[in-house]
Amino acid sequence: PENGVCDIQCTAPYACQYLDISASTALSLRILCNDQYSCQFLQIDATVVASADIACLASWSCRDAHIDIVGSPIQTNITLTARQTQSFRGSFMNVTYSRFLNVECTPSTSSYPGTCG
Repeated sequence: PENGVCDIQCTAPYACQYLDISASTALSLRILCNDQYSCQFLQIDATVVASADIACLASWSCRDAHIDIVGSPIQTNITLTARQTQSFRGSFMNVTYSRFLNVECTPSTSSYPGTCG
């Protein structure tokens, strides 16, 4: 990533479908998925030093994603936002070490049929 920052914006339907992100050490990771199915089947395997922000803002935008992040217990802030119907459905998130972890799913159907929060 440039300057240790991985910044990906998926702004069209199916734009980043099947995207596979592997970052051995990134200062920060920012992923914006704001159209239908824009990050479906997203795969993230990253070690993040400062922050990771993943925003799934459209219906089915991060459906069936697999997110595995290793951070620092002292300084890593991680935020996952799911804002539309089933935007995180069938997805899996594993976080190892985080100073701050915020998971926001509104409405409650954003992670259907699982739970989020």
